[in-house]
Amino acid sequence: MAKTTQAKLADAFKNLVSKTAEMRVNNHRVVNGSVECIGGWKLTLTLDNGNTLTIDDKALGRMTFEKGDFLLSEKDKDKKEQHYLIAFYTMKKEIPRHL
Repeated sequence: MAKTTQAKLADAFKNLVSKTAEMRVNNHRVVNGSVECIGGWKLTLTLDNGNTLTIDDKALGRMTFEKGDFLLSEKDKDKKEQHYLIAFYTMKKEIPRHL
């Protein structure tokens, strides 16, 4: 069965997480991160401003891709809409070519 666009997007995101030199969220550098694969995929990122962002399988299903960046909208604990722009860098900005 052919993969959906959302499945391709999730695969590209997971692939870039594993090979990038630098990752930024809303132009804040990611200083620490961990991936858990037991019981479902989950990525926890710590940013240079002290904030933490957790991306799980459900969040990957809501993620979009525009102009070379991954976009994620989440509701925070106060039910306010938060938007995250996620960019990957190796020696230059990394853009998946097959999306």
